[in-house]
Amino acid sequence: MSRTKSVYLPLWVAWFSQLFILPVWLFASYQAFFTAKGRADLGIEGWIMMTFVMAAVSTMLFLMGYRKLPAYIVEEEK
Repeated sequence: MSRTKSVYLPLWVAWFSQLFILPVWLFASYQAFFTAKGRADLGIEGWIMMTFVMAAVSTMLFLMGYRKLPAYIVEEEK
């Protein structure tokens, strides 16, 4: 008989990851809206897609840190 165990991320990971996600998003937003090269390279469509992906990753990390979504599911044999 096997037993299923959910493994969650520590809460500090949810907040610590924001130290990387938020500055990268701010820098990319600055490049996309305030520089000609960034506007030409990324464009508004690329910025929207990048924002969506970063928001999804951020949400996923918060859910894992607050124990709403398991990071791993481990099956243990008895």
